[in-house]
Amino acid sequence: MNSKTDGADHQSLRGFISMLEQSHPADVVRIAGSTVIGGLLEVGTLSSAGSTQLCLNAANRIAGCSSSLRYKTQVQSFLGGMDIVRRLRPVSFIWKEDGKRDLGLGAEEVARVEPLLAFRNKQGESEGVRYNQLSAVLINAVNEQQAQIAAQQRTIERMQHQINSLTARQANSRRRIVRANHRRQETQAGNPRSIVNEPQGQKK
Repeated sequence: MNSKTDGADHQSLRGFISMLEQSHPADVVRIAGSTVIGGLLEVGTLSSAGSTQLCLNAANRIAGCSSSLRYKTQVQSFLGGMDIVRRLRPVSFIWKEDGKRDLGLGAEEVARVEPLLAFRNKQGESEGVRYNQLSAVLINAVNEQQAQIAAQQRTIERMQHQINSLTARQANSRRRIVRANHRRQETQAGNPRSIVNEPQGQKK
C-alpha cells in the first residue's frame, strides 16, 4: 500500500471506531487477525488486574511472557550475584514528561555493570532495565549470603567447641591442683616434722 491508501484506511478505521463509540459506547471493538500499529498505542482505561504478564517478543509483538526451557537454547548457570548488586546504584529522580518523582536504576549504569540486565532502542541507545531479570541476580546474592552465614556459623561452632574444651581442661587442672593440695595437707598433718625441719645440730 502507498501512503495515500494507508491514510485512507486509517481514516476509515478511525471513523468506524468513532461510529461504534457513538452508537454503542459499551461495545467492545474486536479485530480479527493480526493488527500492526505503526505509531503510538494509547490506552485510556485498562481492564481489571490479572496474573498474566505481557512482554515484547523478538518480532516486536506483544505476547505473554514465558520462562519455559522449550523456547531457550544454550542454557547455562548465571553466577553473578553480590558482585553485581554491590555495583548497582539505586537512584531517585523526577520524570521529565510529567514531573512525577520515582526511583529505580539508570539503564546506562546498569548496562556498564551487566549488559544482560539492560536493553537498547533501535538507535542503539540504552533504553531500559530488565527488572524481571534482576530477580536471578538477587537469588544468587541471597544464596551467596546464606553460604557466608553458614560458613560463619560453622566457624562459631568450631570456636565454641575449642572454648568448651579449654574450659573443661582448666576445670580438670583446678581439680588436680585441689586434690594435690589436699593430699599435701594430709601428709603434713600426719608428719609435723615435714612442716618444720630443724637442723640436726640444734636438737636438744
